[in-house]
Amino acid sequence: MTAPAYAAPVPPLRIRVRWKIFGFLFGFGLIAYVQQRSLSVASYQMMPQLGLSQMQIGWLVWAFLLGYTALQFPGGVLAQRVGARTMLVVIGLLALLATLTTPLAPAALAGTTLFAVLLGVQLLLGVAQAPIFPVSAGVFEAWFPADRWPLVQGVQTMGLQLGAALTPPLIAWLMSSFGWQRALVWTALPPLALIALWAWYGRDTPAEHPAVSSAELAELGVHANARVDSGISWRR
Repeated sequence: MTAPAYAAPVPPLRIRVRWKIFGFLFGFGLIAYVQQRSLSVASYQMMPQLGLSQMQIGWLVWAFLLGYTALQFPGGVLAQRVGARTMLVVIGLLALLATLTTPLAPAALAGTTLFAVLLGVQLLLGVAQAPIFPVSAGVFEAWFPADRWPLVQGVQTMGLQLGAALTPPLIAWLMSSFGWQRALVWTALPPLALIALWAWYGRDTPAEHPAVSSAELAELGVHANARVDSGISWRR
């Protein structure tokens, strides 16, 4: 009597490390839009409490857009030099500082001084968030084969709009329950966790990541060790 044949055990399905890296980039994009849109929602309570006019709120929005526009290109070039891992930690912390200063500054400042600080804080927020998408493009190039670039770019863009859609009801609910200052402070907690996890887990290229298997490196081929040339000439 022959012994019964047993099927070989099926190895557990493993999520490729590149998709975990993508999850971080999705989170950074979503949170960026929450941070961007929170001021517009919170301004409903900020104006009467801080004595701000609609014109002044408009100047705050303008300051953000100025910093955001001005640092898109240089922020992307700087990221090529320092790497995506370091860059996202630095700009994430700067954006977190700007987000927290907005609700905390009125405790110590008022009038023109307060408005000047809020203006500077919004400028800083724009500067901090400007490199996110140039950095993301570099990460996608290093971590994904070319035929997946449209997919990951598209899904990340969906995350931006998701953040924009979630912000008004989320901030409005927190404001109605706890006030605008606590609403903005509490929305700063998830970014802090995301930054800490990225600093621990993120890497600039797949070849640098200890969790990337040889099979995944083979799938990526030349991209596994690729890092965008940091010797780019701004003049060229």
